[in-house]
Amino acid sequence: MNNSEPTEVNKELEQQRKMTGYLSMFNFLLAFLVGYYYGFHYAALLTALVSFVIGFRSDIEDFPLFKKIWKLASPFVFMIGIGFINPTVIPLGVSGVLFTTLGLHLKSLKKPMILNVLMGLASMSLAAYGALVEYPRFIQNVLGEEKYEAISNFEVHDLQGVPIQLSSLKGKVVIVDFWATWCKPCRDEFLELQPLVKEFEGNMDVVFLIINAKNSDDSVAKILAFEKENNYELPFYKDHTGGASSNLKVTSFPTLVVIDQRGMVRFSQSGYSKAENLKGFLSSKINGILKE
Repeated sequence: MNNSEPTEVNKELEQQRKMTGYLSMFNFLLAFLVGYYYGFHYAALLTALVSFVIGFRSDIEDFPLFKKIWKLASPFVFMIGIGFINPTVIPLGVSGVLFTTLGLHLKSLKKPMILNVLMGLASMSLAAYGALVEYPRFIQNVLGEEKYEAISNFEVHDLQGVPIQLSSLKGKVVIVDFWATWCKPCRDEFLELQPLVKEFEGNMDVVFLIINAKNSDDSVAKILAFEKENNYELPFYKDHTGGASSNLKVTSFPTLVVIDQRGMVRFSQSGYSKAENLKGFLSSKINGILKE
């Protein structure tokens, strides 16, 4: 009888350890999927909520706090560690670790439930502000870069074969976006570019060149089919020679560039995460340049 009791206790502890690992991986994978499909700012908020609940509701053995954090949030610690490869995921990792710690700490205080609820709401308010306000700003700063660089002339063709040269657009603000049909972030970015194009369609001083890059391997026929299938209303062009991509040093898709009236590159961004408020940022940027 006495021998069986420790065995049962050990089985229960082992089950708790397994459940801890399952919860940790579930939280991590859920955050990744939400970020990939809906935007990593939403993932950061969801991570904060789930991590806080897991931390508060966990019933793992009486280890020191740092060991409990490691058990519950180790995938997010790893995410912070790989931030040097992709800095945009660092806040997501921080969210997982921070709110796991808050949940564990709040549980250790053993306060009345009403105080737990109030502190939990305050924590989620902080998470919402960080995820929905500060995170998009962080992403925009990581992906985008303010510049003031001259650019050589280039020529692209619209989908009917009519050429247009950058030099012919002097005196106008030109927004150039490089993309490919197989690029999912490009398609996601179009959801913000379409209303932006609509916003400035009556302004003769603003021009959009949505350029399918030469190394995209997309034919004009494929682009036309892609445009029709998705009901896009964007000014598509094709970089047949690769001159535009080369002049603007395009190495990934999407790459977006803002060129001012004097032909100077004022802003460039490589990549798109769905977290940044790209439409609002570009609208403000364009209007600011027009007023100069």
